[in-house]
Amino acid sequence: MRMPIVGSPGGPGRIYRENMSSKVKRIHTRWHEASHAVVARVLGVPVEEVTARPTHKNQGQTIVGRMSPKWSEQRRHESMTKVLLAGMLGVARRFPELDFDTEVVDVTDLAGAYAHAHELVQILGLPRPERMNMMRAYPATEKLVDDLLDETKALIAAHWSAIDRVARALHRHEFLDQAAVDTLIAGAAP
Repeated sequence: MRMPIVGSPGGPGRIYRENMSSKVKRIHTRWHEASHAVVARVLGVPVEEVTARPTHKNQGQTIVGRMSPKWSEQRRHESMTKVLLAGMLGVARRFPELDFDTEVVDVTDLAGAYAHAHELVQILGLPRPERMNMMRAYPATEKLVDDLLDETKALIAAHWSAIDRVARALHRHEFLDQAAVDTLIAGAAP
């Protein structure tokens, strides 16, 4: 089963994106998708392909494959939450001058991360309010996302050189398969 991790149309930071040149969008997209791909592979999530080739729907895309059936639901949701958060965090690290809330946040990835975190709250049996406010996440979900954000930042810091190699390869090739991503993470040229 192929499961795309698709950014909101045009990549990170929707309002800011409208004023970005296509060259700047492509640069941001390479770092965004490279961060998704490297964090996915580090966590053991298969990456079928990663591309920085713009389409009518998005600026780039990372497609992950089926996770091991031996993985628990908790591990699946934790991993996917981290992978979804990684794109934004990679752009924020590479371009610290950007405002995270208006220029980096990818609404689609963030919504996906919260959906996976909400499932984790249920799996872990964390407290939930009696009535759900659809405009706000459970406090337990908010805390879980904050914790996973910190863990994902640490993963990105630990594997920054691999993210850099993948982003630079996306500049040259615009498309990488899992073998190329794995080779770049290991430190070699694809």
